[in-house]
Amino acid sequence: MALSPPRGAGKFNSPLLISVSRVAIMLIALGTAPIISRELGPSGRGLYATCLAALGLAPVIIGLGIPMAVRRLASIIDHRPVVRSAYRIVLLLLSPAFGLGVVVSILLVPNLTYSQRNWFLVAMSTTAFFVLVLCAQSVLIAAHRYFAIALLHFIQPFVTATAVFVFWAFSEVTLEILLWGYVAGTSLAALTAFVLLRVSVRGPRMSFEYLGRQGVKYAGSQIAETAASTVVLLLAVATMGSYEAGLLAVAITLATLPLALGYAIGSAVFGGVASANSSNLPRARASAIRAAFVVGILGALTLVLVTPYGLPLLFGSAFLPAVPAAVVLVSSSLFLVVNYVATQVLGAEGRGSAMALWQVAGLAIAVAGLLCLSGDFGAFGAALSMAAGWLVTTVGCLGTLRVGPSVVVIGVADLKACFQLCVRGKFVYMR
Repeated sequence: MALSPPRGAGKFNSPLLISVSRVAIMLIALGTAPIISRELGPSGRGLYATCLAALGLAPVIIGLGIPMAVRRLASIIDHRPVVRSAYRIVLLLLSPAFGLGVVVSILLVPNLTYSQRNWFLVAMSTTAFFVLVLCAQSVLIAAHRYFAIALLHFIQPFVTATAVFVFWAFSEVTLEILLWGYVAGTSLAALTAFVLLRVSVRGPRMSFEYLGRQGVKYAGSQIAETAASTVVLLLAVATMGSYEAGLLAVAITLATLPLALGYAIGSAVFGGVASANSSNLPRARASAIRAAFVVGILGALTLVLVTPYGLPLLFGSAFLPAVPAAVVLVSSSLFLVVNYVATQVLGAEGRGSAMALWQVAGLAIAVAGLLCLSGDFGAFGAALSMAAGWLVTTVGCLGTLRVGPSVVVIGVADLKACFQLCVRGKFVYMR
């Protein structure tokens, strides 16, 4: 059965819905972050950041590239046997997910209470269900069902945010509540994915072995991409304690705000870069990177001015010591935005190995710096390490794309083109 968009989707099935959902998710995170930070305090916020990093990385590790393999296979053959095989693989992943949770709880977050550890293990187990969500997104992408993709993106963070607001209003927000919100949100997202796929459990299915072999081909690049944004927080509690990890988590929250527009740019330029011919490709690359520089510079400058006063006002006076680390990261957020868009351009050109190489290189620098500096300098040292990692990834990706220094020469026409790109998804090759 061929995949196709739903009839009558019209303007409600635009690819920009994916960008809108990502921006909405980041706004939700910004709205709940001060509540979570004030309720948990720096130490509790550090524990939650490490738990969240583990929950983000686990589906990619245990999934072993299967969601990407599903996307490719669903694009070229009948998707139903592929999906039925994915259903069964997800059930088999419950045990590895639980086992990974046990390892993380012992090695990286040993300070969890008995109740917190139990909920963390339940949450880690449900990361297997999130693999189903990722597989469903892959099928929906192949079918160009963008509204459904945006919906799946939105469900889990929305449920967690709802739990935060409800318990903040009527009781208190604890780590257990946040983990419960993850379990509820992921379970609901998996159920929604099953409904959206409209594929029954019974019927012919693809060989587990074949689907697994196809998935392994993509596992490395997917793990590298996710690890680049999660591993430092995953190691933070073990390397510098939960208090400093909490300060770092707040700093990262602010620094990643400009990335919302980076997501919009990455989504909008992907198709244009992928379809550009050899003569237009250099201009397409430069236009995409220049747009990233525009939003990155504006975002970094704004946050540098606001952070020293806004951070303690937003998160509470207990997080005042996070200001130095936050200033380092927000001033470096330009590199984060540019390297994200650059990796998307590499992906659009089919150069996944180069993308993974520079993500791993940046991650290696960040982790090495974390291990060397966080013991003496805490969150500030970790922030310096992350900024260095972002810079390495940025320089490496731009070098691979052969984008020279002239890309930072920005004119009025470039500002207008960036506005059109972020707001309307209109990608124009400037020069």
